[in-house]
Amino acid sequence: MSPRRALHGSSLTISVNNGRCHLYGTCQYEAPSLFELTEDERLRYVTEVIPEYADQARAAAMACPMRAIQLSGERL
Repeated sequence: MSPRRALHGSSLTISVNNGRCHLYGTCQYEAPSLFELTEDERLRYVTEVIPEYADQARAAAMACPMRAIQLSGERL
């Protein structure tokens, strides 16, 4: 994964409210290709998602207990 780097041909955008995120790691579990919790307790994530990963992005957003993940774009 290349954190904060766009995957080519994106149509879905991820943003995370860092004030709400408590680093539980649910997003990484649901979408390991898109989210990564680092050893220094930071969340790294892909901001633009290609359609093949859209379902993972939706699952991560739905599973986040703090509702810190927002999705926007054409294919919600």
